[in-house]
Amino acid sequence: KQKLALLQALKDAGIWLLDTSIVGWYRTQEQQYTISKESLQMHKMRFSRPPPNLKAPTLVLSWEVYMKHVIRTAAEEGKLKLLIPIGREVEKAITKERLEEACRCGRGGASTTRVVDAFPAPNAWCKGGYGPILNEFGDLVTSCLTGEPVDIIS
Repeated sequence: KQKLALLQALKDAGIWLLDTSIVGWYRTQEQQYTISKESLQMHKMRFSRPPPNLKAPTLVLSWEVYMKHVIRTAAEEGKLKLLIPIGREVEKAITKERLEEACRCGRGGASTTRVVDAFPAPNAWCKGGYGPILNEFGDLVTSCLTGEPVDIIS
């Protein structure tokens, strides 16, 4: 409940976190085990994953068919101040240019929406841990809410 309340409060303030995919890429699976024939030891089996070469096209399709239009509408209605892509794969597949274009509402002019470089996904391994990234995120949100500039190093 708290996570949803926080996301709603950010959205109400015009701060959107963009994951892009309209479907869950990794499905919930029950842990499976196998017994080694040689050692008779039990081992966890890997979860099945979709083919990695399909992830970027899936993100682009989700963006083009749905999310781009949601972002454009929010920008046109003045409800979008800050767009934060979540996950480096999202930024790589969609590109910052595409995000900025959607925020310009297809008019090619200036936008009132700030698009920043992607933040790592919450499950990403980050050198030095996730603490500094959370601090940077907090500074960015504070800057957006107060209008005070802050240097963000991505």
